[in-house]
Amino acid sequence: MGCTREHYRTRADQRTYEILNQKNTDPRWAVPKVDITPSKDSRFYDPHDLDNPPLPPDDPIARQYMDEVYGIKGPAVWQDLDRLQHVENPNWTVALGGEPFDGSSGSLPVIENLTLDDAIELGMRNSRDYQEQIENMYLAALSLTFERYKFDTRFGGVLSEPGTAMTYENQPGDFSAWELGSTHLGISRLMPSGAQFAAELANNTLWMLTGGSGSQTATSLAYSITQPLYLAIQRAVTLEKLTQSERNVLYAMRDFARFRKDFYVTVVTGSRAYPLPGSTGRGELAFLIRGERSPTVGFYYLLYELQRLRNQESNVQSLRGLIRDLEALGEAGRATSLDITQLQSSHEQAKRYLAYRNRVFFDELDRFKVQLGLPPDIELTIDDTLLEPFEFLDTELLEMEYDSTTIELSEDQAVIQTALDSIQELQEKLVNKT
Repeated sequence: MGCTREHYRTRADQRTYEILNQKNTDPRWAVPKVDITPSKDSRFYDPHDLDNPPLPPDDPIARQYMDEVYGIKGPAVWQDLDRLQHVENPNWTVALGGEPFDGSSGSLPVIENLTLDDAIELGMRNSRDYQEQIENMYLAALSLTFERYKFDTRFGGVLSEPGTAMTYENQPGDFSAWELGSTHLGISRLMPSGAQFAAELANNTLWMLTGGSGSQTATSLAYSITQPLYLAIQRAVTLEKLTQSERNVLYAMRDFARFRKDFYVTVVTGSRAYPLPGSTGRGELAFLIRGERSPTVGFYYLLYELQRLRNQESNVQSLRGLIRDLEALGEAGRATSLDITQLQSSHEQAKRYLAYRNRVFFDELDRFKVQLGLPPDIELTIDDTLLEPFEFLDTELLEMEYDSTTIELSEDQAVIQTALDSIQELQEKLVNKT
């Protein structure tokens, strides 16, 4: 059915996607099939009727103006519409193995051992930057449909769409009449040269109900052709917006093709080769200043921070073992208390740095969640199998080394104690002889 929201929405989608398919011919900038509708597993997928959506959550103070404004009672239609309590898709957590989550009931799932491929898939599904670039490309094509429409044959009146007017006139004791006012139908077309052709068929009908019943009909046909002066440049002026709109769609598709590559690089490494289309710089903290962009952390950078954290944990553990060794040496008389105190001080500094590295890692982990379009309070761990080829030290061997050192120190202490006992016995014998 025409003249409905659904009709215009589906027609706009059809024409827009046709344009995108027409432009998607260069293999250097090829993009996959584009659909502006997010995946059903996305956080911002709308499961409701697109043509009759419910009202989103509103500010209680601002909502008062929907009920009454300037002392005037508002329309009742706002009371009849359904209202949402949570704008997020409640089923996005189901794809991650969780239960439906609407903000008030349910709980967020736990993502364990997130791989690089899973991170890219989650980002393409939930990243607002990714969705924004798709929408920018769609809007460029949608604008082009309007510019093309200007050069199509347009049905309607010369200055307006088809219309009709009905009037009723009654003079007591004289006559009454019902008039079907000017009903007009026409076509118009814009030529590349700037010329405009228009034709209109108008019809006016009058029925006399009393005082000499009858009817009168007047039909007229009018047409006009206009041609601006300066024919030499008029074609360039007339086609300028259409040409620019065609180029804008091409640019938008190239921007999206480049963005897809850049998006992959940022999710993998955290480094952005070029600023995003529409951004003003390459600053990593620009999203905090302008509130426009997501942070760029990257899976590999997160692994790097994880390894730094583990290295510091290993350093703290090694210092703890050295303290135990030095304390054993001190008991054997082979280390001073100053040496032990200095090592304990280094151990405390290492623990403080470990706390700092732990905070940095989890801060970057939260930023990585935001980069993928996930809420920062969701529990997530990353798959660290990529670090296994770089693990050159075995913690079990380190423990065995510590145990062997402790045993050697214990044996040395026993030998020293035996020697001291022997010396004491000799001293006692000498005293007895004297």
